[in-house]
Amino acid sequence: MSPKGTLFGSDTPETEIEGKGDVGGVAGKDCVDEVAGWGGVSEVDDGADVWMGIPGQPDAVRQLSSAIPDPVHAYLLLGPRGSGKRAASAVFAGELLVAADPRTLNDPARARRHRRLAQQEQHPDLFVLQPTGNQLRREDDASRLIAEMHRTPVEVNRKVIVVDRFHTATPAAVACLLKPIEEPQSRQCGCYF
Repeated sequence: MSPKGTLFGSDTPETEIEGKGDVGGVAGKDCVDEVAGWGGVSEVDDGADVWMGIPGQPDAVRQLSSAIPDPVHAYLLLGPRGSGKRAASAVFAGELLVAADPRTLNDPARARRHRRLAQQEQHPDLFVLQPTGNQLRREDDASRLIAEMHRTPVEVNRKVIVVDRFHTATPAAVACLLKPIEEPQSRQCGCYF
């Protein structure tokens, strides 16, 4: 039996869905629209408080935050527009980058910097892909994503990939992304919504 997760932002607060096994969403870690920019997340000093920017999603916050010390290589965030997927991705990316930098233990300013740059989509170890058209296409988007997946992290020991509207991928894009997503580089974590 595959792990159970929760579909966030649905009409009922906790709708169970089948997990994706080791290609976890949250709880298989299976989980969690757009808010303006990475929006809704304010800069805070404490990693625990940064999750306050994800209102109404306590289960998603608990599952994502508990995944940070030992993340799997992929997370699928599910839910309708306005459910907080984008904001959750921003916070999760920032926290993954903080956790991948041992120097943040003694340098809170460095941790704040990682969080701020992730929120602004400016961190050198974060790649955010927005499909160029109404679908994620092999020629335009999947090729850029695969190239980015093979780049080495610059500042921390992890590369974080975030793909918006992953559900719009064409069959050709899905076919060329299947292997890189299932067998990523060792220091990579993807967040697809």
